[in-house]
This record gives sequence, C-alpha cells and structure tokens, in this order.
Amino acid sequence: EEEMLAKGLESLQALKSSRFKQNKMPEWTPKRTLLRNIIIFTIFGILFEIFGGFIIYFANNSISIRREYQEAAKEIYINIATDLEPPIHIYYELTNFHQNFRSF
Repeated sequence: EEEMLAKGLESLQALKSSRFKQNKMPEWTPKRTLLRNIIIFTIFGILFEIFGGFIIYFANNSISIRREYQEAAKEIYINIATDLEPPIHIYYELTNFHQNFRSF
C-alpha cells in the first residue's frame, strides 16, 4: 500500500512539473509569406463574392410595399398584383417611437 502511495506521489510530482502544466509546450506560429496571403485573400474573396451574389439574388426577387399607418385605422388592406409563394414574411416599421430604458 505504501508502494502505491509512493508511486501516486511520484506521478503527482511529475504532473506538477510537466511541460504542459507549466505551459512550456512548443508553439506553432504561421509563417506569413506573400504567396500564402494571396491564396488566403483569394479564397475569402471568392467566398464573399458567392455569398454576396446570393444576397443580391434574394434581395432582387423580393417584393416591398410600403403603406403608411394612420392612427384612426385599425386594419390596412394591401392589394398585391403578383402571386406570392410561401414563405411570406411581413415586416413593419415604427418611426418616432422611443423606448424608455430606465430600470426601476
């Protein structure tokens, strides 16, 4: 039993003085070269071009209708001349509306 305790203490001491515990592990740092920078920027540029193309495509295929809301009206009727395919999203905009952020 004492032998096991001694081995346990030795392994505990080895763990306390290990390179991992002391944060002395060898580090990896990327080497920045002109060719690597060109490749990385080209890859990200192509990805952002594709993503931007999708955004432009979906933005151009959306329908936007603005109607002003009068205080007396409780219902607003909108006539849409084209057929819409689901999903249909309806957004509204509030102007001159200020939230009170005071905490009590």
